[in-house]
Amino acid sequence: DCAECQYEHDCSEQCEHWAKIPFEKIGGFLFEPGSSSGLVRFPPDKLIRNIVSVMKANGGLVLINEVTTGVGRTGKWFGYQHYDISPDIVAMGKGIGNGYPVSVTACSPGLVDKLGGKQIHYAQSHQNDPLGAAIVLEVIRIINEDGLIEQSKNISTRLLNGLEGIQACTDKIKAIRGRGLMVAVDLQDNADAAYTAHVQKALLRKGYIVAQRPGLNVLRIDPALTIDSKDIENFLRVFEDVLTGGTP
Repeated sequence: DCAECQYEHDCSEQCEHWAKIPFEKIGGFLFEPGSSSGLVRFPPDKLIRNIVSVMKANGGLVLINEVTTGVGRTGKWFGYQHYDISPDIVAMGKGIGNGYPVSVTACSPGLVDKLGGKQIHYAQSHQNDPLGAAIVLEVIRIINEDGLIEQSKNISTRLLNGLEGIQACTDKIKAIRGRGLMVAVDLQDNADAAYTAHVQKALLRKGYIVAQRPGLNVLRIDPALTIDSKDIENFLRVFEDVLTGGTP
């Protein structure tokens, strides 16, 4: 288990899990830094850095899926920046268009050089869309000029601290995981996750949209980067009320 690894710096061949990775057969490493199918789980820094190091040494490519974790969601522009690695390809979507359907693929200069001037063949329904390009530029401008990523760090701290405070005064929260404004709360629940569904619906009736992972005891909380601190305070108050039975 990586969380209890005895090796301080390098993943070792003595680790049975590391030894089973067939690096000689792998040409690319695709990494989603945190969303983890909506469960918000963050692989250990050491594991990711070591995988990337081996891939780079063997001439392999490192591809990052930032469709969910990118554009400030995790408190940095990109989720991979929490791991101090340099990817070859980064895929972006969702937040980069602020609701408009657009996606972006960014390639490193090194990868472009390897292509030797050859074009990358790409096709999708919004190809060659100048409106999409204009929206992406505007989204980037507003995030930078309004300091939304830095602001989101402060809001994230308040949200996570507030959730931990609720956890301390009730037995309903099993675990809290978060990075920036990407947060998951595991509730104490039975296998059918009926209580979690009840909480999600109670919050919805109060005007707060959180996602319940289907059939799981996990609530996903993803506030907008533009959210006001007072809305976070109100959410925490309502959430505590729901968990302590104050809201039907």
